[in-house]
Amino acid sequence: MAGLQRLRAFTTCDIGDALVKLKYPFGGFLDGIKMYSPDAASAAAATKTVFGPAVTVKMIEMSDRQAPSPPRHFADCNEAGKIMYIQQPKGLYSACWGGLMSTRAKSMGAAGVMIDGRMRDVREHREMGFPVNRVSTSSSPLPPLPFSSLVVTHASHRGYTSSQRLLKVFARATSILGSYTFTRASEINIPLQFQGDLWIHPGDILAGDADGVVVVPPSLVDQVVALCQERADIDEKTFAALRAGEEMGPTIKRLRKG
Repeated sequence: MAGLQRLRAFTTCDIGDALVKLKYPFGGFLDGIKMYSPDAASAAAATKTVFGPAVTVKMIEMSDRQAPSPPRHFADCNEAGKIMYIQQPKGLYSACWGGLMSTRAKSMGAAGVMIDGRMRDVREHREMGFPVNRVSTSSSPLPPLPFSSLVVTHASHRGYTSSQRLLKVFARATSILGSYTFTRASEINIPLQFQGDLWIHPGDILAGDADGVVVVPPSLVDQVVALCQERADIDEKTFAALRAGEEMGPTIKRLRKG
């Protein structure tokens, strides 16, 4: 748990660099994830990286009648402090996540949702203060991160308040179409392949911020923290040298040797 708390001090860029050094597939990078809402230039987008253990959901096409179904709505399977990772079949043009589901996630105290697929109701997400990101086409639960900033909202008719804590959601793209008749949930908390040897397992640590999303297996957390801290110390010296007017090339060669 101590290692997980220390991991919170770092960004997805820090963590990705560490995972590359550890030769973890693709540096744990869930390629293409971008900040969608709030606007990347907003103050909310600059908040700390969100962290949480993964709750995985496999979506399938509605026409698949043979695959199993979960015992309850998949949106009810998230947990406080965790991040739901949803994988939708590639090529579908309908959304598998929307404003009602995010409302449920907020009420549960979920840390966030990451959708390898489409979402909709972007305006509702922005109004309720539930940041949404998209994926472009190109051990122990962590407690939710505190967030003290106020969220200005014009969605009082939805029951949202102006002081709700921001949570984060990620998706591949958007759609105007809902999931009905197109896709449905099948299995909860199973390993899901993102690409190649990069998988998201239940309980893996997901982290997301304005730079992107990364997955960290719990077994590597301590090593990742150590490497992140090592690089942070080097970066501090590098920034100081550059601010003092030193040249980039020699500074990098002297301080950042790997």
